[in-house]
Amino acid sequence: MFTPDPISRPSGPPASSAPVRDYLATPRPGADVGYVVVPRSLAEAMPLPWQQHMAYLLSEFHQAFSHITWPTYRVVPSRYEKLVDLEDAFRQWRFRHATTVERIIVFKRGTGGTSGVGYLRGMLDVVLFPELWRARTAL
Repeated sequence: MFTPDPISRPSGPPASSAPVRDYLATPRPGADVGYVVVPRSLAEAMPLPWQQHMAYLLSEFHQAFSHITWPTYRVVPSRYEKLVDLEDAFRQWRFRHATTVERIIVFKRGTGGTSGVGYLRGMLDVVLFPELWRARTAL
């Protein structure tokens, strides 16, 4: 319904012509100078209306910029993931070493005064970075 009264406007500075840039001007999680990253697990955990709206926005975005050759993104493993890889490689080496020792000295005493193969087999269950495995389990 038409009224002769003027439309009330919010007080304060005028709206920006670059609201995304303004929002990201302050440090935000998942944003740096060149990229804004939303982890897939986080996007899929959003409430359904948010997911639907985000899917719509992404669709519009990709249609509007379909002429651009997009770079291939590669996830760089974190230092923690590299430590887990190191532990995996070390465990594989332990297993091969224990098997080789078993083939060579069978069940004789080890060179370091240990019980030999029995000691090496027991070391196969030792975890180098248990706190990383606990953190991965919690995630």
